[in-house]
Amino acid sequence: MTKVETRVEDNVVGDRLVEFEYSNYQNMNGVQVPTRIVQKQAGMATFDANITAATPNPANLAELLTPPAPAGRAGGAPGGGAPGGQGRGGGGGGQAAAPAAEKIGDGVFTIGGNYLSLAVDMGDHILVVESGQSDQRGMDVMAAAKRAIPNKPIRFVVNSHPHFDHAGGLATAVAEGATILTHRNNEEALERFLSGPRTLIGDSLAKMPRKPSIDGIGTRDVRRGSNGKIVELHHVPNEHSDGMVVVYLPAEKALWSADITAVNPNPGQVASLRAVNETVSKLKLDYNLFLTAHPPNPDPGRPLTRDDVTKALATK
Repeated sequence: MTKVETRVEDNVVGDRLVEFEYSNYQNMNGVQVPTRIVQKQAGMATFDANITAATPNPANLAELLTPPAPAGRAGGAPGGGAPGGQGRGGGGGGQAAAPAAEKIGDGVFTIGGNYLSLAVDMGDHILVVESGQSDQRGMDVMAAAKRAIPNKPIRFVVNSHPHFDHAGGLATAVAEGATILTHRNNEEALERFLSGPRTLIGDSLAKMPRKPSIDGIGTRDVRRGSNGKIVELHHVPNEHSDGMVVVYLPAEKALWSADITAVNPNPGQVASLRAVNETVSKLKLDYNLFLTAHPPNPDPGRPLTRDDVTKALATK
């Protein structure tokens, strides 16, 4: 056997192709063993192993085949669903309450939940920031945006970066007919992912097939609404993602960013927070309200400010 292929459902890719390639077989203790095993997902290499030794039916076989107990559970009881309802439709065993929209400025609303999104009234259309981690969250965000800003189409959806928990709702945006705004580093991959078949997942894009419209932006992009509203998108390269985009609302003096925290940041988060702060300082963006896609922990309801960013960086 040299190759095995299967397809699994995926919020971003749809029917995600998973390939295992086996090569360079050698006899090891009487068994033909592939000395190289490569896994690819959606056409990208995700695992590459060189096998140097193998023993058939080792003495501790039963121990090797016994899965460890899930964290926080006694014995081998099976765990629940994926954290945060990452399965089909993001259900997670129960329908979450519809996210609430809260006005933070003239025509600007936050959309709450595990991930914080924005809806901005651009005069003749709506611009949404971050459609979320799943098809269900994407539908909830779109519905909340339309309730907050009625009788206007959603024409643009900003994607902060292409990680699965921030791109899982993009299929919903495509089905909505919106153009996705993301950094150009992400453009080619997202266009390929969102153009493939979706026969397994049965999500919004499977029900309303459309060709994805993706606008890859550069270092800075300014969107001006017919009502004068301005939304700025700024590229912030950092070790978490080289395609990260932050959103600045000058009238509201608000800055929105994904995967950045100013409350008890760990060393990796500090590096990303510093990258955002350096970019913002260089551009002299005047903000006070600091909005994060992931609510602060603890006290997720506490509004963050520029002072929180300054204090977090000063203590690390």
